[in-house]
Amino acid sequence: MTYYGLQAPLNDVIMGQPTPNEYLKAETDNIKPGLLIKKGSDQSLITICDAEGQPGGWAGYGAGATFKPVDRDTPYSINDMVPVHNGTGFFVVAILAEDQQVNKNEPLVPADNGEVQAVPVEEGEGEGENNSGVNFHVGYASHDADSTGNAIRILVRSII
Repeated sequence: MTYYGLQAPLNDVIMGQPTPNEYLKAETDNIKPGLLIKKGSDQSLITICDAEGQPGGWAGYGAGATFKPVDRDTPYSINDMVPVHNGTGFFVVAILAEDQQVNKNEPLVPADNGEVQAVPVEEGEGEGENNSGVNFHVGYASHDADSTGNAIRILVRSII
C-alpha cells in the first residue's frame, strides 16, 4: 500500500511537537482539543479564540495527562490544565469552520469558536484581498477541504 501526503494522527491533534509549550488552566468549558486558544482574564487562564482574538496557541490532547478528555471531541472542564502548543513546524488537527472551501497550502486565520477559516474576502474585493481586519495567520491547510454544511477536522501546518 502506498501513502501520499501526510497521515493525520487518529488519537491526537498534534503531530511533530509531542511536548506542549505550557499547561494553562481552562477558564471556560468549551475548549476542545485542536481549537485555537487565547489568554483569558488572567495570564494563567485560557479561553477559545474568536475571529478577532489574538491566538496564543492550540489546545492539545495527547499530553493532557490526568485532565485529558475521553476523546478529542469532548471539551476540557473549567480549571482543567490544558496542554498548549505553539510555534512553527508542526501539524494540528484543527476544525475548519462551517461553509469554508480551502485549498492545500492556503493560509488560515481564526474563526469564531476557536475554529479556522480561509482569509475572508469582502464582497467586491479581489480574491486574496483581506479587508476583514484579521491580522493573525495561524497556519496553512495541508490538504483541500470543503466544510459546506458543517465544520470538519482539517490538518493544519502551524505558524503561531
